[in-house]
Amino acid sequence: MASKELDASVADPPREMVESESGLKEELLGGFKMSKFDLYDGHGDTVSHVRGFCSKMRGAGGKDELLMAYCSQSLSGEELEWYTRQDYNMWYTWDDLAQVFARHFQYNIEIVPDRLSLTKIEKRPSESFREYGFWWIEQAA
Repeated sequence: MASKELDASVADPPREMVESESGLKEELLGGFKMSKFDLYDGHGDTVSHVRGFCSKMRGAGGKDELLMAYCSQSLSGEELEWYTRQDYNMWYTWDDLAQVFARHFQYNIEIVPDRLSLTKIEKRPSESFREYGFWWIEQAA
């Protein structure tokens, strides 16, 4: 999907989605203010992103409709494009959406090195100590 098409699909969501969102805004708990979401751009753990999103939406009272309606605001790039191409009728609950999302983007989860694997990293003969240091710090981060 081209960038202009993506912008158009996000700018002009389906009518039923707009109508449901306007109704959902009225259902928000008193004093709830919409948080600025950390955008998921395909890097990192999808489950951590979903948990962080749920945490920021805690004031919504755990309503599946609200979580599902505002999920797209926490996505960017390919992930947002994927979301806009989905059939919204296939998700009955927030858990359905979260599981499909996590399953689809699970390849993005990186294996975090543990202390033992970091101690086994050795400097290659062809690299300087400075290069080795930068590379080691990058692996540890």
